[in-house]
Order: sequence, then C-alpha cells, then structure tokens
Amino acid sequence: MARSREWAKTHKLKIHGPYLPDDMKQCVRCRKILPLDDFWVENGSPKGRNSRCKPCGTAGRRKRAYGITPDRWEARLEAQNYGCWVCGAEESPGGKALSADHDHVTGEFRGILCSPCNTSLGLLQESPERILGLHLYIKLHASSSLIRQVN
Repeated sequence: MARSREWAKTHKLKIHGPYLPDDMKQCVRCRKILPLDDFWVENGSPKGRNSRCKPCGTAGRRKRAYGITPDRWEARLEAQNYGCWVCGAEESPGGKALSADHDHVTGEFRGILCSPCNTSLGLLQESPERILGLHLYIKLHASSSLIRQVN
C-alpha cells in the first residue's frame, strides 16, 4: 500500500519521483521539502542546487569552521538578545545574517556580530590600540550634538 505524500512530509521521509514538483527540493539533512530558492545555487548538482537547505548548510559550515553546534549558536544569540554583540543590530544590511566572530590566531569562537562590525574588526586588525584611537578621534572631531548622543 502506497503512503500518501502528506504522510511522507509529516514523517520527514525522502519523496521520490513524481510526488516532488520541479520547483521543490528535499534537504538531505532536515528532510524538509522546500522551494528551490531555499537552497544555495550549485552548478552540476540535481536541479542546480546544493543538497542541503540554506539553514542546514550554514549550520554545517559553522560546525566545521568554529565547532559551533546549532544549540550553542542559539544560546549565544539568546544571550546577546538576538543581535550583534557590538551594536545590537538583528541582521546585517541587506538582510544578511549575523556572522560568527572568531580569534584569527586561535580560531576560538568569540561571539556573534553583524557584517559591518565583524568587517570593521578585521580591517582594524583586531588591535585595541587602533579601536581606541578611532574612538578618541571620532569623539574629538564629532559635533557637540553627536557627542551628546554617544554619551
């Protein structure tokens, strides 16, 4: 007896053949059936998309690069009120997701930053002296109204 498509979705089973529309794909990790836009483009693969959905692919990269499990990522996000540790932004400009910041010497995961804060930290070579110097510079050259806003 053939099981229904709805039953297969509920039980996260792989759906083969005519049951899966051309504009949909099933993630090999979470088994969710999602629109193709929820998968990264990957030429040469079935349907021209990666086999993992974007959230599963991102979680896998974080785990491989920094040893961060999805539970650890979620706990850190919650501890940071779901925003960048530096500025509090909930996402980077253009809707880009927040980034995992790490020590470039040890590789140790430090926290979650928005793209501008993470990029700035890298451009400043993670130097406390440069960061403090820029802080003092901007305070010195800022208008009095801006200084009141910062303080």
